[in-house]
Amino acid sequence: MASYHCVTACYRVLLIMVIFVATHASNCPERDFCDGRKIQETVAGDRSKEEFLEVMSNVYCGCRMVDGSVNILERPMNETYSSTDFEFLSSVEEIGDTLNIQNINVTDNITLPNLRLIRGRNLIGYLLPPSGDPALVILNVTAPVYLPKLTEITLGDVYIVNVSSCNHRGVLWEDILTDPNSQYQDIGNDHCPTSTDIIASDCSHCEYQYCWSSELCQTLTKNFGTCFEDCSTRRCYLNNAGNPQCCSRECAAGCVGPNDNQCTACENFNNNGTCVTNCPPREIYNPETESFENNDDFRFHSGSLCLESCPSSRFEQGTFCVSECQPGFQTVGRVCEPCPNGVCVGGRECRGVDEALLPAAVQTFSRCTIVNGDLTFNLLTYEEFINQNLNLTQVKEDLSSIEVILGRLTISGWGEEVFDYLPNLMYIGGFEEQTALSDDYLDSLNISDNNPTINPRIITISLTQIHFPKLVEISGLDILVANNPDLCYIGELEYYKASPNQTVFYTDPVIPTAEGRRPYSECVAAGMSCHNQCNETYRCWGPADTDCVVCKVYLYRNGAERICVESCESTRLQSLNVFAYADNSTMTCEVCHEECNDTCSGPAPSDCFGRCKNFALPTASNTITCVSQCPLSTYPNDTNFCLPCNSVCVYHKLDVLVLVIT
Repeated sequence: MASYHCVTACYRVLLIMVIFVATHASNCPERDFCDGRKIQETVAGDRSKEEFLEVMSNVYCGCRMVDGSVNILERPMNETYSSTDFEFLSSVEEIGDTLNIQNINVTDNITLPNLRLIRGRNLIGYLLPPSGDPALVILNVTAPVYLPKLTEITLGDVYIVNVSSCNHRGVLWEDILTDPNSQYQDIGNDHCPTSTDIIASDCSHCEYQYCWSSELCQTLTKNFGTCFEDCSTRRCYLNNAGNPQCCSRECAAGCVGPNDNQCTACENFNNNGTCVTNCPPREIYNPETESFENNDDFRFHSGSLCLESCPSSRFEQGTFCVSECQPGFQTVGRVCEPCPNGVCVGGRECRGVDEALLPAAVQTFSRCTIVNGDLTFNLLTYEEFINQNLNLTQVKEDLSSIEVILGRLTISGWGEEVFDYLPNLMYIGGFEEQTALSDDYLDSLNISDNNPTINPRIITISLTQIHFPKLVEISGLDILVANNPDLCYIGELEYYKASPNQTVFYTDPVIPTAEGRRPYSECVAAGMSCHNQCNETYRCWGPADTDCVVCKVYLYRNGAERICVESCESTRLQSLNVFAYADNSTMTCEVCHEECNDTCSGPAPSDCFGRCKNFALPTASNTITCVSQCPLSTYPNDTNFCLPCNSVCVYHKLDVLVLVIT
């Protein structure tokens, strides 16, 4: 069996090399955000060039704003690269932490054509002389590095060390560096002409007399005209009269006009193209009803973005997207909730296991929500469970809290018809703790060889169901589902890919006849069909209305649980005491306002049908708004309608006796 997997892995690496060379530079779907923290240090080293570039492309391709760093490193310099190898970085406009390019043998250049801002939030901490905290490092690179639109490095130094090209001396780094304490270090480049000579030969035709090359002029946003004197720490643009004018205080890296929606990047947060100090709040005050109402324009703070929802690699804490919950909070799904009485006894993070999960390790996952590493369930796992007479119900209980696996998940050679040991699993990261690469090519999710003909020692029942009803996303590497001939209940995994560069293999490249799952038509004939409210194109994780990948009509989210219903007024939701309305733009059932006591037509307290939970306030447009208390100058009658006072009102408001004279 080991040799079988070795052949499989080797063949698939060759297959990936062929596919990747042809496709990695193609257009990727645009993404506002990507998580550079997934790859803390991506080193090519002695690994294949194609594998190194594929992992990098999966993380960065199509991304505008990188939360974390971009690291392009090789030790030693075994491979030769060209500019086309790094085209997946062409969409990057902003890097939250650092840009680090080291030990790369390039034939022509490395270009990030749209990079405008490096924030330097978490700096490198450079140990070699001169020690310091650079936000940009270019070291031992054999060709020019072009960053033609870079106009700001907010914090941190610039280190350019032992490079072959001298184009960096044509750049006015003083204009790019924002922090007055930041430094530009040009080290080990004695072969280069002086800056004055390079500027005179390559940049004399440029408007500001500085350049990245003779064809790429530098745009200044600070050190020109009277900008510095007039605008102090702010940057400038040239107005129609050709004079420097200050950018908005909300701008970073420059601007094209004076308004908050004309910034090159945002000092604080970008809310759909407009720079703002804070993202729109969750609730807004309605002076008419003297109460707070849900804000339809609410956005989470995520890095420098205002987003409708947090990225898959982040948790919700209040109105912010965070990489980990603050002390005193624990994860509940993707949300940080306060621990009862400040004592966290629920969710926690635990380390994965490098090999098969064995009985001795099972209890270490009790109450664990995040697995930092891999999980492997295989023949050895199941044999040990049986040999040691483990209570499998207790094993399921110990593992049931797991929601996130940051590494890889493998299910191979399982001995039960149903694998339901991870019912709350939501995310598979596909990355190791320290690096996105390993010595062998592996998959983010591997479900294979769950077939009695492969493992005859113990397995007498072939796997028919994988139960991951709460799964949201699989990121990182590819997905392999092979040699599970009776597997019916498994969601369509194409739906869960985080990147278009990931591939789902439903047959093994080495043994094409080893089908990954049973054809759905055969499953239906065998009585294993999806619920009638599931969209069967995407299959399902089981027979219930909570097992659908995609709903046929409407989706209702009950925490992490997803329920498919024909109507938002269905008896299914009413049995849960849920009153909801249909949002046809998203085909979801959304909960009515808390002041509604029945169904509704929308999210506002004025959209309630039937009775209000507390009081009904008539409006000038002959409609009713449900409120928790009657406003001043009104009183509640016997049917809890808020009526205007004629002379004197005496009533209770917030448990206080109120006297109103009109």
